[in-house]
Amino acid sequence: MPKCCEPMTPMRDRGTIQQDSRARHDPQPDYTGTPFATNIPGNITTVSGDETFRGRQLDARVSHVIEIRYRSGVSPTMRWLGTGGIYKDRTLHIWYVKPVRKVGKPPMLWLYCEELPD
Repeated sequence: MPKCCEPMTPMRDRGTIQQDSRARHDPQPDYTGTPFATNIPGNITTVSGDETFRGRQLDARVSHVIEIRYRSGVSPTMRWLGTGGIYKDRTLHIWYVKPVRKVGKPPMLWLYCEELPD
């Protein structure tokens, strides 16, 4: 489990969560439609990306973890487009969404992502 920033620290990065708006049977994702959410503050942590076997399944690469305040509806079919901070103009595909709840802290989401090539 990556060590992300404490939830009460200032969020250094900003981004847009884009949703896949492709037609039902279209094999290629289409992120040109209306974004799911814009100008979201978050903390991005770089982790070592690598493929591993768990049981008989191959786990996808995870190169970054984004910590944001809890927002319902975020799913692994979406992607993060950096709009501010050091990750500006970088695209991260969301592989896994993990809600994190700690006593006395606001609920958060950890987005496990892989950086997409340009």
